[in-house]
Amino acid sequence: MVQTIATLIDETLMVMGAHLHVRMTDEEKAYLDAHFELIHIKKGEHLVTRGEEVCYLYYLESGIVRLWFPDKENREISARFIQAKEFINFFLSHEEHHAHYNIKALEPCKIWRLPKKDLHQLYELSINFNKLARIHLVRSINRKIMREDRKSTRLNSSHSAISYAVFCL
Repeated sequence: MVQTIATLIDETLMVMGAHLHVRMTDEEKAYLDAHFELIHIKKGEHLVTRGEEVCYLYYLESGIVRLWFPDKENREISARFIQAKEFINFFLSHEEHHAHYNIKALEPCKIWRLPKKDLHQLYELSINFNKLARIHLVRSINRKIMREDRKSTRLNSSHSAISYAVFCL
């Protein structure tokens, strides 16, 4: 059975536990189905390359992608791994937006994409999509805070070990 993007998003809402707060109307589902496009990318292929304009909202139906960026020494720093039934890049501004990151397929992927102009129209039309965006924003901020907290904890642990070693000298 071929799934529609509206059905996939409903499944995602269930998994997220957001289905009690976000219930897409038939009109909203029809908009999603009419404006999202299904694409396929191969393992190793980039969906987004750093520096290019980001023109789509992406939803990963199947596969795994890695969001990464280069550090000062041009080493690849993985920021996040995204699995099936997740939005990849939920936040696109009205202005021209160039990616500060790369998104690469770690296996063959089925991806739905929504052009930025249609996304902004959806924000105007759909209270439920706005709720979904807000939920994603909060989750993204929480992931960032937890990542920074872990980084800070590791640095403090390293600093304590170095301080103890220096104290023992």
